[in-house]
Amino acid sequence: MSNKSSTPSLQLIQSKLEHFPPYISRYVHYKKIGNSVENTVSNYLIDFRTFFEWLCDEGYYSGEIREVPLSILEKLRLEDIQRFIEYRRSQEADRTVNRRLAALKDLFYYLSQLAEDHEGFPIMRRNVMAKVKLLKIDESESFRANQIHEKILHVNEQHNEVQEFLEFIRTGYPTLYPDNKKIQNFHQKNRERDIAILSLFLDSGLRAFELVGLNVDDVQFKGNFVFLHKGKGNKKDTVIFGDMAYVALKDYVAIREKRYGLEKDFPPLFVSSGTGPKGKPQRMTKRAIQAMVEKYAKAFEKPSLTVHKLRHTFATRFHQTNNDVVKLKRQLRHRSIQTTMIYTHVSDPDLKDAVVRTNDFTPRVEE
Repeated sequence: MSNKSSTPSLQLIQSKLEHFPPYISRYVHYKKIGNSVENTVSNYLIDFRTFFEWLCDEGYYSGEIREVPLSILEKLRLEDIQRFIEYRRSQEADRTVNRRLAALKDLFYYLSQLAEDHEGFPIMRRNVMAKVKLLKIDESESFRANQIHEKILHVNEQHNEVQEFLEFIRTGYPTLYPDNKKIQNFHQKNRERDIAILSLFLDSGLRAFELVGLNVDDVQFKGNFVFLHKGKGNKKDTVIFGDMAYVALKDYVAIREKRYGLEKDFPPLFVSSGTGPKGKPQRMTKRAIQAMVEKYAKAFEKPSLTVHKLRHTFATRFHQTNNDVVKLKRQLRHRSIQTTMIYTHVSDPDLKDAVVRTNDFTPRVEE
């Protein structure tokens, strides 16, 4: 896989592949990595690693993961996969187990039906995953909505938890560590960046990999939207953001070049506080952003808050404020409106006005 014009997600995939057998690399090549599928494949590799680690831990293979031969997968029987399923169900929710099974079914189908040896025969002759059915998830939309409701930020007549969280990051977080100069300096350097990231999540519903891939030129302040690059041919989509994100992004962009020592033509919007190879600035990674959110969430005493819960927070507030599931589907870029309907358990303005009203933002007045 070429490193030319690699995106952050593609670079992460390439680093993960070093720990897998060669046939996993063939699978990734088959998927024809583009921006639209990189995040899915990256998550699949996490699921594959979980499965390969289980194979080694259970004695199906005694070597390293990257050396597991196809013959091991080919010889697996249905009862072996059932053991894997039972083990994973003891560790995580059935919905997560189903995601792992779906990834494995896709991999085994490729190996047994699509990948060929030099004679044109399938490189794996037997596909045990074809016999495996996904677990039946007996959860109502209301049940799932209640689970989400407990883990997001809330806005009501009593208090605005979105604004409280952002203000905590702005002024409250450093007071928790009055004698730690390292934390104080790190926070002072990255405060505007972190608030811009969190505000954009909370005021647009962007996914983590979408936010990570943004460049400076993708932000259009005139119109309150960002460009998302999708797959081959540099196809673009647009996502509206509200005034809360507008102000935070303006504050960050104003200090970005000088604060992080950047050249004027350095493309990535969000920059790591450290440096990459040869001391050069680098784009923030998805994992770095996840860690940043987790750090602030724990300090805010809301440890259940994750990047995806920020997306849920936006979606819930959008529906409460606008009651327009069709526009919410467009904003979240869901393929099916059934996915969006979960937020219904939690006049017709245009999409920009709907997003702008979502968090009832009042611009901050500088002293």
